[in-house]
Amino acid sequence: MRPLILLTLLTLPALTACGYPDSSLNPDNSLNPDSSLNRCVSGYQRPDFTALRNDLSAAKSRWTKSGISDYTFDFIPSAGPSVHVVVRGGVVQSAQVVGGNAAGTTPPTAGTIETYFQSISADLNRVQAESCPAATAIYDPNDGHPTTFYRGTLPADIQDLVGGIAIQNFTRP
Repeated sequence: MRPLILLTLLTLPALTACGYPDSSLNPDNSLNPDSSLNRCVSGYQRPDFTALRNDLSAAKSRWTKSGISDYTFDFIPSAGPSVHVVVRGGVVQSAQVVGGNAAGTTPPTAGTIETYFQSISADLNRVQAESCPAATAIYDPNDGHPTTFYRGTLPADIQDLVGGIAIQNFTRP
C-alpha cells in the first residue's frame, strides 16, 4: 500500500501538468479548493478534536499520578522498524530495533512516554488544520500511557494517507 501512496503523490503533479481533468493543483502548486483532493471520502466524519485533546489531558494526568519512571515497551510506527525501549528514572536507557533493520532504514528515535504525549499533541494541532483530517487515540485506562495513535487526512482520491504509532508490551520491572 505504501508504494501506491508514493506513486500517487509523485504522479499527481505530472498528471496535472498534462491536463488532468480535475486540476487538483493551481499554477502555484497550491491545492485547488474545488479539487476532489479537497473533498473527503464518502461517509467522512470530522474527528472531535476537543474530545481528543480532553482524552490526551486525562491520560497525561493519569500518567503523572502513576509516578512510573521505570518501564519498557515496544514502539511500533506505521512506517519503519519497531523499537524495544527501556526507560529508567524517566530517561531512555536503550532502544533496540526489533526483528532486524533493513539496510538503509533509519530506526525511529525512541522516546519516553512523555515524549509521545508531546508528539500526539503536536500531531493533533497539525492534522486539525488539514482538509479531511483523521485522528484517533487510545490510552491505557489505568496509567494513561498511549497505546495507539493514528493521524492523517482522508481526501476522496487518496484514501490511505494515515500514519501512526502503537505502544505494545508495556511493562514495569
